[in-house]
Amino acid sequence: MITQGAQQIGAIGLFSIDETASLTRGELARVIPSKPATPILDFVRDGVTQGFVENANVNPVHEMTKLIMATRSFENVQRQGRYPAIDALKSLSRLANNAWSPDQREFTLKLRALLSKFEDTRGLRMLGGYSAGVDPQLDQAVALAPLIHAALMQSPHDPPSVDAIAEIAQILKNAK
Repeated sequence: MITQGAQQIGAIGLFSIDETASLTRGELARVIPSKPATPILDFVRDGVTQGFVENANVNPVHEMTKLIMATRSFENVQRQGRYPAIDALKSLSRLANNAWSPDQREFTLKLRALLSKFEDTRGLRMLGGYSAGVDPQLDQAVALAPLIHAALMQSPHDPPSVDAIAEIAQILKNAK
């Protein structure tokens, strides 16, 4: 069972498929057998062993560590009240370069650099080691990162942005 908070959002199961069944592909990489699949209930006799699925050479400790880091990142963004709970620095669309103009790409890279500077210095700032005027890039990041995060926030009821990049640019222009 996969849960988020106290709510079940999914489930993972292990099933046996009759060897005579034909398989077709469904959406999202689903496999659809022509005969009903039977749930596996005896995991001592039947199960999944690392290294035997598609000749996997997966390091389970590394994969679990990545999963824990992703979960903590998601929960951190969620605790900040940002919806959708996406870490803008760790998330990049594979289609972005096809969708953005060169100016939009340059602007987005500058925003990511500002957010990165802001996040990279979080510990320094929390310990009181930040002084305005010493690092102009950090000063700009401290001033603009909260505005960028606010511009990225949506409620589930907000309509989709027509041009999110232009909207963020306008918010930052108005802040100057």
